[in-house]
Amino acid sequence: MSGHRTARVLVYSHRWLGIAGGLLFIVWFVSGIVMMYARMPALDPVERLGRLPAIAPASIRVPPPAAADVTLSAISLSSLEGRPVYRLSSGGRTRFAFADTGGEVPAVDADQAVRIGRAFLGGHVPVRHDARLLDSDQWTFGVRRQMPMHRLIVDDAAGTRLYVTENGGDVVMKSTAPGRRWGWLGAVLHWIYFTSLRRNAGLWNEVIIWSSLAGTVMCLFGLV
Repeated sequence: MSGHRTARVLVYSHRWLGIAGGLLFIVWFVSGIVMMYARMPALDPVERLGRLPAIAPASIRVPPPAAADVTLSAISLSSLEGRPVYRLSSGGRTRFAFADTGGEVPAVDADQAVRIGRAFLGGHVPVRHDARLLDSDQWTFGVRRQMPMHRLIVDDAAGTRLYVTENGGDVVMKSTAPGRRWGWLGAVLHWIYFTSLRRNAGLWNEVIIWSSLAGTVMCLFGLV
């Protein structure tokens, strides 16, 4: 390849990579400013703890179930619609057993999830079931390991949505309409966190890596 043609390839490659990278940089810069003031929607830990139902000590009648071939890494006590529940964690998995009978906690269905969501909000706001999620939607990648879960719609002015786990009945996520809008303009654009892409962690990693590589090549061509 002649020196003139090589220079032409370098110049045009740098130019078009720069145009694409410049647009990406503008989006990244503006969304980064948004993220200074608004992050992804999340359930505040203080709010979550403050809304947890009380546990009646007198209702605890059996010790935690034990299995000879399982070593527990954590055990805790919670409440599910007035009944005490043991949380038994082992090997990255958690199972639930009632502390009043010792029986396994069944999967939470849609009607029960609605009751849990209504109680979480104090019982004063209408709540309806929206969907049973087997994988994350746009706002639940942070709690993806706890799938499946129920998404609930709250009929309030804020456009609230709650997410209740099918295994254990925990409220693990809350979002509002303003939070989702700012989340889109900030974190989603900044992290290229689009649902269809982010569900495939391997593909998302490849996009990030190859985009970074393209930016590096653009800079090197510019120096040359």
